Amino acid sequence: MLKYLFITLCIAFLACQNVSNNNVQSNNWSFKPQNNSPILDKNAGVIILQYQQLVMGFTNKDTVYIKEKCADFIRLTDSLSVLNVIQDSNRQNLWKIGVLNINAELQGLNNTNLSNWEELNATFNMCSIQILNLLGAIGYEQNNIYIFNSDMGQNQDAFYWFGLQKNGKDPYSANNRAKQTLATQVLQETK
Repeated sequence: MLKYLFITLCIAFLACQNVSNNNVQSNNWSFKPQNNSPILDKNAGVIILQYQQLVMGFTNKDTVYIKEKCADFIRLTDSLSVLNVIQDSNRQNLWKIGVLNINAELQGLNNTNLSNWEELNATFNMCSIQILNLLGAIGYEQNNIYIFNSDMGQNQDAFYWFGLQKNGKDPYSANNRAKQTLATQVLQETK
C-alpha cells in the first residue's frame, strides 16, 4: 500500500513540474448575441467610427491628431453615457457601464505623455479592449468586427485593435505601416 502511495506522489509531483509552452490565446471579451438590439448597434456604430479615427492617428504616428480625436471621442462617450437608448434596464446598464469604461480609458490616453510611444500604445490597447468588451456585451451584429493582434515580442503581451475589414495596418508598429495584417479573430465568433 505504501508503495502505491509513493508512486502516486511521484506522478503528482512530476505532473506539477511539467511546464507547458503552448501559446494559448485568451480573450478579454466575449460575444453575447442574446443582448443584441438594433438601437444599441446603431449607437455602437458611432463609437466604432470614432475609434477608427484613433487607429488612423496611431498608424500614422501623428500625436496631434491622436490628441484631437481622443478629445472628440471623450465628448462623444460623455454624451452617449447619459442617453437612455433602450427600455430594457439590463441592456441599458451594460451599455452605460461599457461606455463609461471606454471613457475612463480615453481619459487615460488623453493624459498620457505624447512622446512616450510605449505608454501610448499600452493605453490605446486598453481602449481597444474596452470597446471590444462593450461590443461583445451588447451582442453587436451590424458589421463583422475583425480583431487583430500585434505581436510585441516574448516579453510583452500582444496588443489588440479591431476593424471592419479582414486586413489592416498595425497601428502599434512603425515598421509595419505599409504591411497589411490579417485579422486573427471575428468578434461575433468568440464565446
